[in-house]
Amino acid sequence: MHVVKFGGTSVASAKNIGLVRDIVKKKSASQNVVVVVSALGGITNKLVQLGEIALEGHDARPLLQEIEKAHFDVCDTLIDSSNVEEVKAMVIKHIKRLSEIIQGVKLIGELSSKVQDKITSTGERLSSYIISEYFKQAVSTQLVDPANFILTDENYGNANVDYKTTFSQIKDQLGKLEGVAVCPGFLAKSASGEVTTLGRGGSDFTAALIAAGVGS
Repeated sequence: MHVVKFGGTSVASAKNIGLVRDIVKKKSASQNVVVVVSALGGITNKLVQLGEIALEGHDARPLLQEIEKAHFDVCDTLIDSSNVEEVKAMVIKHIKRLSEIIQGVKLIGELSSKVQDKITSTGERLSSYIISEYFKQAVSTQLVDPANFILTDENYGNANVDYKTTFSQIKDQLGKLEGVAVCPGFLAKSASGEVTTLGRGGSDFTAALIAAGVGS
């Protein structure tokens, strides 16, 4: 199994995502591939800004709309017309949930690290879903959720990984995968089921964990 990670400029535009698919399709012809992806270019910074705007009591709707549009634009370019509305509906669902969280921050006037993880992890959730749907148009692909196999403590924002459990779960859940699996980087889950993140640059860490886990 080959584990690859794409972030930054690699997923900054629809054109670049197309190039990524070409690379993955070629690799998958001879081996199974796990593709770890970051949020679309610039989205994580916008998500951080969302929390700050809400905490200051300002209107976050314009930035939410900007984030939604960025994902819609990628969908319109990459996703087949027969499926694009379904994919956009999922984007809307994530944006609505994000809006509810942001509204809660604004009302309470508090932005904890725990809530910040819920906000920032949305970027990888969205990008991985769109990219997996795009990949499906050319190669057998499934979307996997790192929250199902990367276990951490509750040090929100920079969680510490339970390596023993994580490696065991990765081997069980990913070791027998066939074809291509797309996995959002950066995010994980605590023992109590809360969303956690692995720190900035955490998608690289996700890929390293998966590579070590499937090889253990």
